[in-house]
Amino acid sequence: MDLDNNRIRLPQASTMMGPDPNCDVCIDNTSISRRQAEIRNTARGFLQIDNKSTNGTFVAEKPIDRCVLENGVRHRFGNHLYKFLFNDCIPTQHHETVYSMMPQDGLTGALNKRFMMDLIQREFDRANRYQRPLTILMRDINFFKKVNDTYAH
Repeated sequence: MDLDNNRIRLPQASTMMGPDPNCDVCIDNTSISRRQAEIRNTARGFLQIDNKSTNGTFVAEKPIDRCVLENGVRHRFGNHLYKFLFNDCIPTQHHETVYSMMPQDGLTGALNKRFMMDLIQREFDRANRYQRPLTILMRDINFFKKVNDTYAH
């Protein structure tokens, strides 16, 4: 699984999704079946197959057993919602552009809280993975409100 900025790329012929640790896409949710659904890359396109789950797989909010996924369609397992996008389509390009702009303030270009929280989470994960200590240094700028009031946010 290539998880990049909350995107899941489906390079293989078949991708199993569910909470089972052996699934290609492991979904942390006990309310769905262990091997909830599969996405197959076929000659007809990407095929979504419900794996006889107890609570169902939904495409465009309709329960399915199997369904060819169209570009931009939403599919859901429990409370997890996914949007299926082809790499070269306009909605994908729009999504990529919007996401790349999100961590920065549009006016100043300064990195925002979202970026900081993502960065901190990645560093915590890295420290845990390599069993290394992690130090965080934070600074507060006194009277920064005065700067904002004078020069705007």
